[in-house]
Amino acid sequence: MSAPVLRLRPLLLTIAIATLINGCTDAPSDQATAALPAHATPTAAASQPAPASATEMMRRANDAFRANRIAAPAGDNAVEIFLAVRDLDPQQTGLSEALVELMPLTHFAFEAAIRNRDPAEAERLLALLTRLNRESAVTQSAQTQLAQFRQQLAAQAEAEASARIAAAQPPSPASVEPSVAAAPERKAPRTKPTPAVVADAVRPPTATPAGSSGEAQQPTSAAVTPATTALLTAPRPLAKVAPDYPPQARSRKIEGFVELEFLVNTNGSTDAIRVVRSEPEGLFDRNAVRALMRWKFKPAERDGVPEAATTRTTMNFRLS
Repeated sequence: MSAPVLRLRPLLLTIAIATLINGCTDAPSDQATAALPAHATPTAAASQPAPASATEMMRRANDAFRANRIAAPAGDNAVEIFLAVRDLDPQQTGLSEALVELMPLTHFAFEAAIRNRDPAEAERLLALLTRLNRESAVTQSAQTQLAQFRQQLAAQAEAEASARIAAAQPPSPASVEPSVAAAPERKAPRTKPTPAVVADAVRPPTATPAGSSGEAQQPTSAAVTPATTALLTAPRPLAKVAPDYPPQARSRKIEGFVELEFLVNTNGSTDAIRVVRSEPEGLFDRNAVRALMRWKFKPAERDGVPEAATTRTTMNFRLS
């Protein structure tokens, strides 16, 4: 073997060993990379959105309120978002005031569901009222209303079912034959009425004996009429609280009004406040409701006795 070939053999052997070592070390690395699950890659972990903060949720809740999404649609309304903020941070600034203001507005939506005969929607809104304040008189009143409403629906369904069954059943022959047979028998007494029957027939109404049931009812009716027709005086405001002007409306020089309907209790406090209409819609509603909750009234009276009554007022928002 020639000398050049002998000199090349160590070099070729070195290259072969290096190639073998590289092949052995690269293969496990490729297999390990292929064995990693897709969810373990840093890119997939970084793509998951971070949970919203309480401050961001408050912003979303206020946006829903201004858009008049008070208690609907389900899953995207001010009540549910404010409640989610309470779960995250009960001490969030402005949260407790917002939840108090939402009680009468949610109750108004609940009553609308009752009027629309929608038990499922009424049940959903009652659940929201319960989450807002389980011990509130508004919530307890709504529970009673829903129970009575369900009883009415059940009674109506039962009456309709009975009517359908009665209409589907034809009259039996036994019920028809007696009426046909009895017709000739009723004609005979009419041809020769007895003197007693004739005397009763021509007796004038004034001949009714004194102390009978007919004369006894008249004084009772006359005595009740003045009480039922007594005038109810309107409630009068004793102390008004001016609403705060929303900063966003002031900065944009927006003016408007809010018309409110509410109940004045016998102690002069306001309750069951609802927005009848507003302009611009939803912009001043919250501030108007918050102010009206602090008003004090001389309650309505009937014969000097305080009585709860519903009334309305309009709050104007003017820059000058």
